[in-house]
Amino acid sequence: MEKISYTGAGISNEFKKDTSKFNMPIPMMGSSIFDQVILQVKMQIKDWFMNKYQITNPILLLFLTYVIIYPEKTYYDIRSLMTNIYLFLKYISMILVSLVLRKPTPKKNTFNIPYIVENKINHLYFAFDWYIKSKSKKVYEKDYHIVSIENPIEANKDECHYDLMKSQPNQTISEFEFNGKVINYKKSNEKVEVYTPSGPQNKTNYILTLWSYELSNNDFDSFSQLVANEYAKSKIDSVWEQKMFTNCQGEWASESLKRNKRRAKTVVLDDDLNLKLLEDIEHFNNSEDWYLERGIPYKKSYLFYGPPGTGKTSLIKALSYEIQRHIHFLSLSTVKNDEELNKLISDVNFKETIIVLEDIDCMSQAVWDRDLLDKQNTEKAEKTDKKKNKDKEFEEDEDEKNKVTLSAILNAIDGIRNNHGMILVMTTNHPERLDEALIRDGRVDERLLFNYCTNEQIYKIFKNFYNGELELTLQDFQKLELDQRKLAPCNVEVALKKYYKDQHQAYEFLVNYNPTEHKKEFHF
Repeated sequence: MEKISYTGAGISNEFKKDTSKFNMPIPMMGSSIFDQVILQVKMQIKDWFMNKYQITNPILLLFLTYVIIYPEKTYYDIRSLMTNIYLFLKYISMILVSLVLRKPTPKKNTFNIPYIVENKINHLYFAFDWYIKSKSKKVYEKDYHIVSIENPIEANKDECHYDLMKSQPNQTISEFEFNGKVINYKKSNEKVEVYTPSGPQNKTNYILTLWSYELSNNDFDSFSQLVANEYAKSKIDSVWEQKMFTNCQGEWASESLKRNKRRAKTVVLDDDLNLKLLEDIEHFNNSEDWYLERGIPYKKSYLFYGPPGTGKTSLIKALSYEIQRHIHFLSLSTVKNDEELNKLISDVNFKETIIVLEDIDCMSQAVWDRDLLDKQNTEKAEKTDKKKNKDKEFEEDEDEKNKVTLSAILNAIDGIRNNHGMILVMTTNHPERLDEALIRDGRVDERLLFNYCTNEQIYKIFKNFYNGELELTLQDFQKLELDQRKLAPCNVEVALKKYYKDQHQAYEFLVNYNPTEHKKEFHF
């Protein structure tokens, strides 16, 4: 076949025979000829653009040739280029926005709490070490502050102010949160020289380093006070032992009640009186600020009245254990005079105890209703043989005049004396005997009746005693004829102790039990 060559002259000249210039054989395949035709058309188009727009720049000519010869590849290249330009511009804009809107770098506050500070034990170290033991995660870092408390942190329920000693001196492995703010900490140790009476000694000083990017210096001071106070309260919880104090010869004698673990819920009373009273007394115990803000004296007083054996004393002991207050049983019958009473009261720390005047009507006639006392004195004067008088409860002792007066009693429990934090409980089987001045509103906040058992109350006592595994039903206890005989909780307790293995026998015992007939007769 003949060879052809492209001359670039025009359409009429595009297929000129020129065998002298080209030695390349023309491909035999039809597709190769078609490709060459397409290529020549593209070159003509390029020449047309070049001539029309007078393009002489070689770079521009090269670009124009590339676009015309490879239009599809050019499209994808341009598309890829535009995408890259867009992503680049977006990245630059994000950097600019972050630079403009980014938050300033938070300040790192570091606090050091060493075990030994200036030759003294730092008791704040113990408090923080105790606090963070139950509040840790894992995590790593350096800066400084030495914080310490010089005086020992004593067991104390009240919020106290502890003087923080701070001076200048970082690394982390753990963290915990306080009010939503992260605090990092690390324990380390170092050798220090401690001066003792026998000369300098090398000791290991343990250091607790804390820091936070969120906690300010003032926040840390408040946090340190909170840790110290919680540590003080924890010491009370771990070592508190219930004690009972009784007055003897003008002094308080104490004995341990550590075996008493009775809870208020086990002193089952009608209408859940035990639980309601516990809620009320706990509110008082935790609401000192509430009282102070309203100008109300921070004291609480109760009168427990009702028949013997109905749970008055048992509930007092249970409440004492629940709120961790001791008990001061004040016996007026052994108090010589007003001065001794004032001394006894002044020796009491009201915020740590419950003052109890048990069976107050039997302790002293000073608390009796004055009209009743006058009536009894008149009857005494009319009797011919006073020594044979069977009503011994109403006889006035010869030395009664030398004992405490009602005025002194009233002043002791509700007078000008500072009784801040006092919880007072008076108990009596005969409230009608008490002078109105002693039990009036304001002097007594609550008058609570401890009555004989109801059917439901006995059912709950049984259920509590047998740990909830009760085969008897409430309907069984409804059959007890309590309208015909009166059963006190102490009577129910007798049945339960007697038949602690068999609830049915205990129940039958109560069915046939009559307290009035159950009196022992002694024969000699």
